[in-house]
Amino acid sequence: MELRGPAQSPEGEPEISYQKLEGLATHVLTSQLDKATQLNLKIAQQSKLPLLKLFAHLTEAELFELSKKGVKDFFEQLASHTALQEAKKSFLEWKNGKQIGFSREAVQLNDIVLTYSIRKQVILQLLPGYTSDCLLIVAIMEELEQLHQQIEQWAFQVYLDIQQENLHSENSFLTSLIKFNTGGIMALNRQKEVTEWNPALEQILGIEKNKALGRSIFELIPALAGTEIEVAVEDSLNGKSIHLPRHPFKSRKGFYDAHVSPLYDQHQQVCGCMAVITDISERVKAEEQLKEHKEELQAANEELTEQREELQAANEELTEQREEIEAANEELQESLTQLEEAQEALQQTVDQLEEAQQIAHLGSFEYHIPSDNVWWSKEMKRIFGLSTGELSMNYEEYLTFIHPEDLEFVKQTIARAIEQKQSYTFQHRIIRRDGSIRWLQSNGKLVFSSDGKMYQLKGTSLDITERKLVELQIQEEQYFVQKVTETTPDIISVFDLEKRANIYGNRELTQVLGYSAEEMEELRKDPLFLPKMIHPEDMQNATQFLKEYREYTGTEAREVEYRIRRNTGEYIWVSARYHVFRRDAKGFPIQIIGITRDINEKKKADEELKQTNFKLHETNEELVRTEELLKEANNELEEQVQRRTAELQNKNVQLQKINADLDSFIYTASHDLKAPIANLEGLLILLDKKLQERLPEKDHNLLAMMKTSIDRFKQTIADLSDVTKMQKELEDQVNEIVQLPEVFEDVKQDINGLIRKNGAIIHSSFEVEEIAFDRKNLRSIFYNLLANGIKYRSPDRPPELFVTTSRNRDGEVVLSIRDNGEGIPENQYEKIFSLFKRLHKNVEGSGMGLYIVKKIVENNGGRIEVESTVGQGTNFKIYLQNEETPECNTVGR
Repeated sequence: MELRGPAQSPEGEPEISYQKLEGLATHVLTSQLDKATQLNLKIAQQSKLPLLKLFAHLTEAELFELSKKGVKDFFEQLASHTALQEAKKSFLEWKNGKQIGFSREAVQLNDIVLTYSIRKQVILQLLPGYTSDCLLIVAIMEELEQLHQQIEQWAFQVYLDIQQENLHSENSFLTSLIKFNTGGIMALNRQKEVTEWNPALEQILGIEKNKALGRSIFELIPALAGTEIEVAVEDSLNGKSIHLPRHPFKSRKGFYDAHVSPLYDQHQQVCGCMAVITDISERVKAEEQLKEHKEELQAANEELTEQREELQAANEELTEQREEIEAANEELQESLTQLEEAQEALQQTVDQLEEAQQIAHLGSFEYHIPSDNVWWSKEMKRIFGLSTGELSMNYEEYLTFIHPEDLEFVKQTIARAIEQKQSYTFQHRIIRRDGSIRWLQSNGKLVFSSDGKMYQLKGTSLDITERKLVELQIQEEQYFVQKVTETTPDIISVFDLEKRANIYGNRELTQVLGYSAEEMEELRKDPLFLPKMIHPEDMQNATQFLKEYREYTGTEAREVEYRIRRNTGEYIWVSARYHVFRRDAKGFPIQIIGITRDINEKKKADEELKQTNFKLHETNEELVRTEELLKEANNELEEQVQRRTAELQNKNVQLQKINADLDSFIYTASHDLKAPIANLEGLLILLDKKLQERLPEKDHNLLAMMKTSIDRFKQTIADLSDVTKMQKELEDQVNEIVQLPEVFEDVKQDINGLIRKNGAIIHSSFEVEEIAFDRKNLRSIFYNLLANGIKYRSPDRPPELFVTTSRNRDGEVVLSIRDNGEGIPENQYEKIFSLFKRLHKNVEGSGMGLYIVKKIVENNGGRIEVESTVGQGTNFKIYLQNEETPECNTVGR
């Protein structure tokens, strides 16, 4: 690092003379050293110098002696003109961490700047006791201001270098974390375009990073559009953290877990989202085989959160100390105001002050409240992007430069300071006329007249853009690292091979092992705590793994599996994947970064799967033996089936012969009996005429009964003929497209006399109007069911019938004919379809109607069902198969 001042000699040292300060320093060293030490301690304690905390263990006397040595060294350096060289040396030691007794992190920028500011105030308070010469006082103040500005500039430069080194270290950690994480990590901006894509994600999704960056994730992987992934991204962009467990890959077989979290910018506004995708295909496969499920453990990193809070507290402390520094600058402004009579002598000082302001990017202003006029120094105008020749402006014109997001805050802060009559300090942004944005540290102080009236506001504005951008970048990187470690469900740790100890671990470590953070800190005090946690059987393997890593020169990650003890005493299996994080000067690893995953459930699943496979093997052998026995039994069964089939075929032939003989008998019987019956009927008619007058009155019924018997005999022969005829017609039937309403109306005309005689009412509704069926057979079905519904009426009410057709889920046509007649007992359902079976003797009939209907329906592959309630009525449902043709039309289908 090269420290530069306002003007340097060829040898690199500033050409600045401190002749006036030399005399003052000599005076202090000879007669005012104790007083200077007391003033130094007093101002340091009033300013709450943070560095004092490091000496809290000292007594007042010890602290005084230590402070006196520091004050003496400072004034000796002023007297010998070596103050700048010693300051430069001290800053380099601070940057390189070589300060004796303190680490680099223990000393902050505020400590350095505030220490020199305190010494500056000591000198100012000692001036009246040294000289009353106004010109000499101005000369001393000029030299002192030059010295202080040079030291402050160097301190800021060293601070920026240290921050850059810290940022580089953070970036190295983050790069290693992302690159070697076994889980896939992607980051999206608010337009859902890919901004980060690590190697693990390349392996998981099979998409290279250079093909993914800059493209929309849903354009890159269209299958994700409209899924829960898209909903999760939208929710995350609205500030929600989403966990999507056990999701199948769209592009290949397997499952993954996804954690989607929002990313925030320095204003805590959502600027994108990050997804950590873990391939859990092997675990899910084991879970499915064993029917076991386990929820993912959620992790968080309390240690990083605490560190972030400490950093924020340090920044707040830095702001407070900066305010104190600016307050000291205000005192300088007041001193310059009181020296108006030496205006000409001070002009040179003003020019040098403007040069110093230009170097330090520190501008000053004065706001005359009654006139609303604002005066700006040249550097103030340069900071705001104005030419030095531009005229001063009023307060409202000044506000036009304030960033819109900071405008209300600036106006309220200044208004509150004026109302409360207090000084102020704050940070804000401005927008120059060229559109560039700068960060300023503004300080203001109110000036009152002798009568107590406020008439002026003056102050300074320091351009802190570069420092602020570094701070914001550090905060953003720290926030990203925090989110990565909070989101991943694995243990992230850094192991120091020289110390043989973990120097970092996220809080997932406590989650997995079951210890609290306090218990884990207590365990770490034992240098052998880690070996005590590892299972004795795995200790040699783990020790050998670390020993080999100490001399490992490769770049590939290495893995090891071992068992570790939880707080319950139970050992669980873990898998650790480590990569070199830091190497020594010889290139050998001194620190390794690793990701450790709980694989206990997977190990259990593997073992149970192994046992299950063994049992399956035994079961398969048993199945082979059983299969052989089944083959033997099957062969025997096939032989029995073949014998039985032959027997059935013989019986079928015999039945066919019997049916043929029966049909022949019925035909012969009905044909041969017709002639004798006709002769008998003729003889009875002749006998009736001859015996009508001779027989007694009481015997006339005998002839009537004989006539009735002959009529019944004739009807039986006719019915037998009809059965034979029907059987033949069923064998010879020809199906055609028949209009159901048309056949229904024809049958209604045929039985019109029966309908009118009984006052019957028939309703019809045909959802299905056409069917492929034999017309005569369909007519027979309608005729028999409608006639029966009227004949077997209830004596208490006129007959009412309901005829409907519909189609069921199986595609069958359902014909329903329901009446309100006498009803049929349930135990008679099967008998009503028997030949010559009649349940009601008071109604004329042969008992063949339902037999014929059932025969027709079954011969066409259908079925008939009956539902009846005695005294309420009967419903016949006929289910018919309908072979549809292009000409067939079904209403409502």
